[in-house]
Amino acid sequence: MEIRQLEYFVAVAEMGGFTRAAEVCHVVQTTVSHAVATLEHELGVRLFDRTGRTVELTPEGLVFLDDARAIVERAQQAERNLQIYHELGESAIRIGYYGAGLAEDFPETIRRFRAETGQQVVLRGADADASSEDLPIQVRKGALDAYIIAHAPIPEHSAWAAQQIVAYNGVYLAMAPDDPLAVPGAVSRSNLSEVAPTICMFRASHSDEYRAAMRSWLSDGFGIDSSAVSWNDSLEDVRLLARCGQCRTIFFCNSALASFCKEGLMFRRIEDLGLLPITMVWRKAGARPGIELFAKIARRVSAKNGIDVTCLENTR
Repeated sequence: MEIRQLEYFVAVAEMGGFTRAAEVCHVVQTTVSHAVATLEHELGVRLFDRTGRTVELTPEGLVFLDDARAIVERAQQAERNLQIYHELGESAIRIGYYGAGLAEDFPETIRRFRAETGQQVVLRGADADASSEDLPIQVRKGALDAYIIAHAPIPEHSAWAAQQIVAYNGVYLAMAPDDPLAVPGAVSRSNLSEVAPTICMFRASHSDEYRAAMRSWLSDGFGIDSSAVSWNDSLEDVRLLARCGQCRTIFFCNSALASFCKEGLMFRRIEDLGLLPITMVWRKAGARPGIELFAKIARRVSAKNGIDVTCLENTR
């Protein structure tokens, strides 16, 4: 199985025919037809029903489509990342992030860093099915220069890593505008327990450890039984379910907050939950020049925007 075969298969499915798929792929139709036929032979199933000029996905094709599309998109993203790396040069710093790891202030941090150093910044999000433990592995191997995660510094990493809290995020409850809790102002954890909630969480990781930690957090922090929590792999689905009043979701205030607000959701800060630390982690040995300065700028920007990281650390 080759990426090109998957690209042609996805194109045929999306365009509804081999001729139009060939046009968007800038190849002749026989190339697309041969690639799809070879793919079907390798898989041992028919992916399309071909009746005259009509092409429709078989049940097997429907099952295969989502995974094939995800592989194609991932391959295209990898190609773009490599192109960006070559365009920016070896001086660019590569920062990975996971879950809610990007604070609202980071666009300003990146702009200031570029202005002060002339260096570029490449942000790379972790795969949805990856574990947060994949990021430190990539940093130790040199595939990333640093990573950012919504977590306090991890003692186990202190032997090889420098760790710095660079910002804090708030925690918000998102819901439909007609939800009983959709009123102005902050909300407390006790409010959540008063009205039996159904919480739908975006599954940022498929790992058992992640789900166990989130269930414990919801149970200990909100008194929400795990039976009232559902998980969804699609952030769009979570947003849509919340808009339809089918659920609420707990959301960490990061750069995606603005796009959520535009889609008709009501946000209330969970006031008695505190703030979630955003930690930047990088190698002590062989760190790329500019990493420590990026962390310092992030802390300065956070303080300017009302959250003084140093003062919060002194009170912890």
